[in-house]
Amino acid sequence: MTKLKIDCFILIFGELLRMKHSLNACLLVNKEWCNLVVPILWKSTSAHYYFKNDELEKKWFNTILSCISPSSKQLLFDNNIELPSTILLKSPLFNYISFCEFPEAIVINKIVEMWETLQPLPSFPGASICFSQLRRLCIDIDLVNPNNIYKLAQICKDLNELSINNCYQDFPGLITLIDVQRNLKSVELHNSGTFKELGNALARKKNMINYLYSYLISSISLSFLTSLINLKEISIYNYCNEYDEDFKHYFEISEFPDLEHLQINHLSCFKEISFLIEKTKGNISIIYIHTNNENIKNTGMLVKAIANNCPNIKRLTTYLDSRDFIYVKSLLLNCRYLELIRFDSMNTFIDEDDNTGDELLDILIKFSPNSLTKITISGRWKYSNDTFERFFESYRERTLSYFAVIFSDMYYITLDQVLMIRKYIEERVIKSTK
Repeated sequence: MTKLKIDCFILIFGELLRMKHSLNACLLVNKEWCNLVVPILWKSTSAHYYFKNDELEKKWFNTILSCISPSSKQLLFDNNIELPSTILLKSPLFNYISFCEFPEAIVINKIVEMWETLQPLPSFPGASICFSQLRRLCIDIDLVNPNNIYKLAQICKDLNELSINNCYQDFPGLITLIDVQRNLKSVELHNSGTFKELGNALARKKNMINYLYSYLISSISLSFLTSLINLKEISIYNYCNEYDEDFKHYFEISEFPDLEHLQINHLSCFKEISFLIEKTKGNISIIYIHTNNENIKNTGMLVKAIANNCPNIKRLTTYLDSRDFIYVKSLLLNCRYLELIRFDSMNTFIDEDDNTGDELLDILIKFSPNSLTKITISGRWKYSNDTFERFFESYRERTLSYFAVIFSDMYYITLDQVLMIRKYIEERVIKSTK
């Protein structure tokens, strides 16, 4: 086949990925087609790993194992791991491994479980080449021998992403692994406890780390946060409320001028987050704030800070008091790229005769940018039917791609208003409520 024909066939076969049975049939047409289809199928399988039955999964693993070197097969044999005779006696038609991206951790774990080997991966022939090319690594400290982490640090030095689970104390091997990294961009901390040296190691990578994700942190020294001056994205999930004061302190004194994405869960530090936003360069595009604390304060201060310092923001999820509606006008006027807003309320005292939400809807009617087509509002505010209708009519020419009302223990949306929402869905003014 000519080069042009080959390129055309590759494009066609790539489109057939959505119809696997048809693509599999192409394997049987002739040798040339088979040579083109096999790499496409294997790259797709490794990138989207899933199987509907154990037998198919086992065949796939056996094919992978058939491609490992004779010395690796011998190492398995020396450790009393019996491979199927088909793997030992028959060479594969293709070097299938060469078509795959680096297997996901779940794939490696399942292969290890299938053959019940405790042989450390770094001791396998070819491990130095394999792990020297590793770009993403997830370590569960509960399941890994700390000495093996130190061994891994000798050959794995070009990680872009590192995820650390269940780290409740400092491990020298882990500190070494972080210290030797030359291009560490993203760090995730899950179920972390008290440590000092790990924080210091992260601080030493302050010029590299752009993304920080922390989940279920407790008893942790947050002093390293102030060092990460090049952060572009920070996501904090704090389910231990007694550490709110620590977060407040470090948010207040930290500076992340290049911040683009801020996500805070289960923290009630709206004032300190406002200070943090005021020290950015205006690159923030996403802010997501969630809390269960009904005694939150300074929600208006946060909206004001966003309005004054985030001209490029596209998605905003936060809380409002009815007294904060005045700041929403400035937000809509200054942030003309807004695509999504979600305003929740912790208000628990509502005057039965007060249609508090009408003020918010009027502001949205008058000042929303054309880009704002995804809107979620609290059901704790009362709205008059007339204002509700005027709000939807204001979107008749541009369509609300998403509209929802947040349900809570106090919910003032009436049956008439529910029917009104359905009416505008039928008329395609509202595209989706789910």
